[in-house]
Amino acid sequence: MKSFLAFHISCVILSLPRSVPLNTSALSVARNQLCNVDHLLQPFSSLQELSLSHNLLARFPRGLPSSLESLLLQENRLTYITSGALRQLGNLTHLDLEDNYIRAIQPGALQGLTKLQVLTLKGNKLTSLPLNLPPSLTHLDLSLLIYDASYLCSV
Repeated sequence: MKSFLAFHISCVILSLPRSVPLNTSALSVARNQLCNVDHLLQPFSSLQELSLSHNLLARFPRGLPSSLESLLLQENRLTYITSGALRQLGNLTHLDLEDNYIRAIQPGALQGLTKLQVLTLKGNKLTSLPLNLPPSLTHLDLSLLIYDASYLCSV
């Protein structure tokens, strides 16, 4: 079966259309009004790049395919990252969480991300960082991270 290289949907959708081929390797559903994509993307076993940026997601999506290498979640409404949220994403090399409302990343949330190289956290409301960042990390963007000037963040 022929694999789709990329599939881009940006037309103010509220849910993922059934017409998206399951063998898609790159999917962008950025700039829509998605509130919840839990388990909708799990059947996409070839998916390597996913952009859910500029949507209305208030929590980290559940049931994402383990094949993901790049996950873009900028400008959503995420407030925290739970310890199990990224557990199945061991192939992830790039995670962008820029400009959300993240106040906390629970201990162990980044555990198991042994291939993660790029993590973008700028523009959130974090006052501290989780311990034990993945040793594979080569780029950590914390620009404008300090939410409360009286509280220092340390890496």
